[in-house]
Amino acid sequence: MTTIGIIIFIFALFALSRVVLRSKDNSISFREGLFWIIIWITVVILTTFPQLTDNFSEIVGIGRGVDTAFFVAIILLLYIVFRLYVKIESLDRTITKLNTGITKMLHSKKRSKK
Repeated sequence: MTTIGIIIFIFALFALSRVVLRSKDNSISFREGLFWIIIWITVVILTTFPQLTDNFSEIVGIGRGVDTAFFVAIILLLYIVFRLYVKIESLDRTITKLNTGITKMLHSKKRSKK
């Protein structure tokens, strides 16, 4: 295993331990924990057996295994960004509704005091 492979392997194990801890203390949902556990276990497996990416790249028709890994990683990152965008938009709408409700409530209390 190369030096970068060892560094990635150690980081992936560390990240995996963080995911397990966050799942145990309910900081993240079961589904989120499972998603990240699968991601980090995949990273551990692919750094341990890099020839698997070569085999997969032959199946999908991409020249090198490392190129395939980067394409998959980019697609995965784009999906995560999309999910975060949707969640942020939802939170923005919720905050707007809360602010509107609080403003109306405070405004009606001022009117009733007069």
